[in-house]
Amino acid sequence: MNIFKVLASAKKSFSEEQASALIAWLLNPYMEHGLGFAFLNKFLQKIDSENKIMKDLSNSLQPILRSEKTNNLEFSSDIEFYVEQPPSFIDIVIFINDILISIENKIYNESANDKGQLVRQYEGLKKKYGEEYKIVIVFLVPDSEHKLIIEEFEELKVRDPDIPIMITWDDVCDIIQKILNEEQKCEIPPINEYLRHTLKALSYFIQDGFEGYYYETTKNYGKNPLAAGWKTLDEIKRNENIKYIGINKGITGLLSLRDTDLEKNTFQYTEDTKQPN
Repeated sequence: MNIFKVLASAKKSFSEEQASALIAWLLNPYMEHGLGFAFLNKFLQKIDSENKIMKDLSNSLQPILRSEKTNNLEFSSDIEFYVEQPPSFIDIVIFINDILISIENKIYNESANDKGQLVRQYEGLKKKYGEEYKIVIVFLVPDSEHKLIIEEFEELKVRDPDIPIMITWDDVCDIIQKILNEEQKCEIPPINEYLRHTLKALSYFIQDGFEGYYYETTKNYGKNPLAAGWKTLDEIKRNENIKYIGINKGITGLLSLRDTDLEKNTFQYTEDTKQPN
């Protein structure tokens, strides 16, 4: 059983807020997952290895993280972090000593449609914390080469010593795989069986595009009273009286559909009561 796919099969599909909560939980060394600093350490290493621009920031933390001596470590983590000027919510914000890491998460490429979002987040953080912290803006995305993703990231311009970084969910899977491999080779302390299963399930869920299980549903279940019924896209194309198609779960449902799902899914529709001339 994959608990993440089960949750994503509900009426409301898996959300970016849920994905953010998961990542924030893994990044926090003081949570009950038992990984300690392992995930946080590798997350910082991934940022450094992909960009080669965070070396000084990363190196200053590695001795602390490797030894897990926390006497000199100031750490806090927040989700749905609010900045006032300009107003914006940030998925995850982590404070580590004099470093502030802001993480904006997208699990669907098409969700990167809020122009200027990263800019607003950075400006809000800069106004409030720019004197105290070096700010690292991390854009966590499905596909770093997708047009909308590139456009949103390229809008962001930061000032020294701050850093903009883009990583993908594949990078997160790579971190999970390294942790599991190191545990198998006895290079890190043993991971309990429940967490091991959870990490494997999460990695598979990410690679499967955050999709839930597909269920056949009764056609009248959840039907809008104004809808005439349910039809496949092929049936809809052949009926010129149909004037409106409803997508289950709205835009979120549409973004989560694969091409193969579009052909086999059914959609609510309404018909024009007037017959064509």
